[in-house]
Amino acid sequence: MRLTALENTPVDYTAEVKDDFIAVHNLQKGRFNSIGAEQMRFFEEVLNASRSPGGSAANVCHGFANLGLESAFIGSIGNDEAGAYYAEELQKAGVIPYLETKRGPTGKCLTLITPDRERTFAMNMGKSSSLCPWQFDSEDIEMSDFFHTTAYALDSMYWTVKRAMKIAKKNKVKVSFDLASVTSIQRHRRKIRRLLENYVGIVFANEEEAMAYTGADNPYLALDRLASDRMAAVVKMGSKGAMARGSEGSGICAAYSVSEVKNTNGAGDASAAGFLYGIAKGCSIRKSLQIGAFYASKIVEVESARLPYKISNIEELI
Repeated sequence: MRLTALENTPVDYTAEVKDDFIAVHNLQKGRFNSIGAEQMRFFEEVLNASRSPGGSAANVCHGFANLGLESAFIGSIGNDEAGAYYAEELQKAGVIPYLETKRGPTGKCLTLITPDRERTFAMNMGKSSSLCPWQFDSEDIEMSDFFHTTAYALDSMYWTVKRAMKIAKKNKVKVSFDLASVTSIQRHRRKIRRLLENYVGIVFANEEEAMAYTGADNPYLALDRLASDRMAAVVKMGSKGAMARGSEGSGICAAYSVSEVKNTNGAGDASAAGFLYGIAKGCSIRKSLQIGAFYASKIVEVESARLPYKISNIEELI
């Protein structure tokens, strides 16, 4: 079984700074800040930042491959060292890269952590969100069993996403879609609705996103409104677990206990990867939720958004 995903390709950087660094560089603390390429290069030079390949859909690809199934990723990168790093990290993880290289910088997202542990983000997407509809081969999706993307990609690649979903639908490839964030929902509500109604077979959302999209005042009602006979819905609830409903049944599962929570970044993507793995292996909705929850519990125990080791036959561990 194979999953192919398409989305942005930012390289993530993380650094600890003092509060005055945020103020001096005119950044809004605790917010996403869009900055120019020159300012990003300056930050790279003056900060001792760690880095890792980013992107929600790429995280899902990594998880799917980490659990033993085939995955591939479609996107665009710049013709720089960061782009080469991104492609190399995909290959190291066992993900097949279908990356269009463009002239210019690869996108970067810098997370600045102040002493109060609040996170401020500085982002320049460069060429990481500029894949055009004609810049990937239809065969990359036609040979897959699942196609996955997120609402993050709709900021600049709506027509690329739509073409990919059309190819998937024509070739009976199961399409999954993550609502990504409340901000993405607010920006792209009509586009999201069109995609869900016409192409998507599985939709993922956290509690806040599910309620924002459906207008429900609780996640249980939101799940009812999201799910249909044609589309399964999965609502991720963090430490409270997850629940799902679809034409083939419904289920709910609790979160697994962990020894220590080191990082929650990437846990939702891990949950989605585990759920899709379970569906690919023919598991029930409830069993697939449990696989997702178990895999997510391993992610929060490490510093990275991606698990540094593989898990074989995870369904036998549940």
